[in-house]
Amino acid sequence: MRVLKHTAEMICDISEEMSQGELIAFDCLDNRNAIFAVAKKEVDYRTFRSGASFSKIKPDTRQDYSVFITSDEGAIHLTDIVGEEFNIHHIQPLSKNRLLLVCARSRWRSGTDFDCNGRIYGADGVFQKEILLGDGIQDVQVTTHGKIWTSYFDEGVFGNYGWNDPVGSSGLIAWKANGEKVYEYSPMHGLDVICDCYALNVESDNTTWCYYLDEFPLVKIKDGKEVGYWTIPIRGSDAFAIYRNFALFRGGYNDSDHLYLIQLLENNVAKVVKKISLENVSKVDSVSARGDSLLILSGKFVYRVSVHDFL
Repeated sequence: MRVLKHTAEMICDISEEMSQGELIAFDCLDNRNAIFAVAKKEVDYRTFRSGASFSKIKPDTRQDYSVFITSDEGAIHLTDIVGEEFNIHHIQPLSKNRLLLVCARSRWRSGTDFDCNGRIYGADGVFQKEILLGDGIQDVQVTTHGKIWTSYFDEGVFGNYGWNDPVGSSGLIAWKANGEKVYEYSPMHGLDVICDCYALNVESDNTTWCYYLDEFPLVKIKDGKEVGYWTIPIRGSDAFAIYRNFALFRGGYNDSDHLYLIQLLENNVAKVVKKISLENVSKVDSVSARGDSLLILSGKFVYRVSVHDFL
């Protein structure tokens, strides 16, 4: 297939913000912009035992974070978080006046002793409450009405860090803002269960899409029900954008330098219609997708690529 060359839209230079600390979270918002956070102190995310490296849930010293969003006018500072006890991997607005910070890991010690890894703050940076979202979180996206969607990688599905009955065993969950579970993924006829949810896209308040191992289907969930799926010819992608019956996937295993425009057809069939190379993005440090857009962090620049660019 001929490769289409494309120049991605550079939407923000975040070099000044990244100079304030180490970037620890980069997530897409529903308005086609990014929300990101930098750790102000030296990070303490890994521990080493017997020559192996393990995720560290809490740093030895409480961490301070600065939170920003991108815009056409540049990065905008939202708030500062001081003295957070958890290492943070994801961040989302929970409402106009609240932020949700999430640690991807949670340890179970007993039925009354486990890590509540959803950390809710006011817009003023003051801690409000904690909720349990489970271990092994791959991605977090929150709707405009405050519904929290969490997807899980394999350790969150099958259990680790003490979880014999893991919270994320279904691979995909939706929660109320108070931590009450309101949805768990259940595969449609013809699909297997989620072993590892590679990519998530919360398109709107009532429509969510997921893409997962074992067979890498793209599944549409509407109003809390699985309503359709397509067998995607890309295996191992970590992000996709969606618009009507088209999806824009980042390349999968050993092919992460390309994007693929895929048409969603009848009878669960998906067809690659364009293979795309981004001329002005030499490396991808982080990628996140929401609705019709992919956001790419390359160095200190944030780029946007949309399904509409190729229709």
